Amino acid sequence: MELALSNSGCPRMCSGKPYLSGELRSKKYYKYGLLEGRIKAAKGSGIVTSLFFYTGTSGKSDHHEIDLEFLGRDTRKMQATYFVKGKMAHKKLIDLKFDASQDFHTYGIRWGKTSIQWLVDGKTVHSVVGSPASLPHRPARIIMNLWPGIDRPDIRDWLGRFSYNGPISAYYDWVRFTPQ
Repeated sequence: MELALSNSGCPRMCSGKPYLSGELRSKKYYKYGLLEGRIKAAKGSGIVTSLFFYTGTSGKSDHHEIDLEFLGRDTRKMQATYFVKGKMAHKKLIDLKFDASQDFHTYGIRWGKTSIQWLVDGKTVHSVVGSPASLPHRPARIIMNLWPGIDRPDIRDWLGRFSYNGPISAYYDWVRFTPQ
């Protein structure tokens, strides 16, 4: 699957925003297991390529999320994040030792009741341990997307300034979920 970001304009569902991109989300909800994807991240300041678990409304008490993200301004790193009850509870930038935009690699999130592990090419690169209440614990959708950070100046420090220089693409060779 190719998720492409372009300046061809967004359809009416996007309130006339200047950029068009894509997102794929599961209809089903998942809880505890291994989410893996073979991904080639998009490169460019101000953009994010992602694979994550998500439930609820951002910032609200029903919001739980576990992220695996590539910030386009430095695709030699991967960000591991999670939210519990609408608040960011953890964020870690992981050095990959390679450029995620140059080739496909397998990335994963192993989500358990008392731990979360982030994997690269089958190896754990970061993990957290906690009580069931301190970690995401609500069934969640699986989401993949590519997006530019143009609407929120408050995230510019995180993503860098977005500058469109032609179509940008992220690629997903495959994605799978294996229950715990």
